[in-house]
Amino acid sequence: MNKKKTKSVIIVLIVLVSLALLGFLGFYIPLSKYTDTHTWVTIDVTVCQWNENADAYDTSQTQKEYLKGDSIAVADASLKLDTITRDGTITFSVTNKATITDENGTKHSSDTIRLNEEKRYYTNENDYIVLKVVSNRYQ
Repeated sequence: MNKKKTKSVIIVLIVLVSLALLGFLGFYIPLSKYTDTHTWVTIDVTVCQWNENADAYDTSQTQKEYLKGDSIAVADASLKLDTITRDGTITFSVTNKATITDENGTKHSSDTIRLNEEKRYYTNENDYIVLKVVSNRYQ
């Protein structure tokens, strides 16, 4: 009787583990893929361009929601959002042949910005853009 009872317990455990694994594969993985493609971020974009006639900067600021794969066209650069994570971190890449540099002069073809972080990038000697991830949400 003990061997029969032990065998039954093992079969029940195997079935429970199999059901848990199927639930994980069937529910969690598709849900995480959905949230990865349906996560929005709000990015505050400030463009500052030098106006030689006025001897001052022309500044424009916009705040817009973006999805993964969207592009931000600013100054001479076009930035494509490669990833947006659920915690509000974005990774972008420069999709045209523009060169952007940070405040230290380091050239970037891609970079990462976290939620509530603000970064400044220069598109040429005088013009720069400031990107700040303001908020994120997913449905």
